[in-house]
Amino acid sequence: MTVEEAAAELKLAPFTVRQKCNKGKIAPAYKAGRSWVIEPSAIPAYRNRQRAQGANAPTRALIKKGLLQ
Repeated sequence: MTVEEAAAELKLAPFTVRQKCNKGKIAPAYKAGRSWVIEPSAIPAYRNRQRAQGANAPTRALIKKGLLQ
């Protein structure tokens, strides 16, 4: 799967997908020359991680700022 295909499926910009691949947040993905190749299994795995983190991320941020206990 190309970066553009993954970006369309995840509703993200291609630049963002490249950054996430580079940081290992979208995996398995590997470089083939100058291009990223993303395994199709990486898309549902990324979505699942986002859902799991998304529910708690705002709460953690508010606790860190001292706005919640």
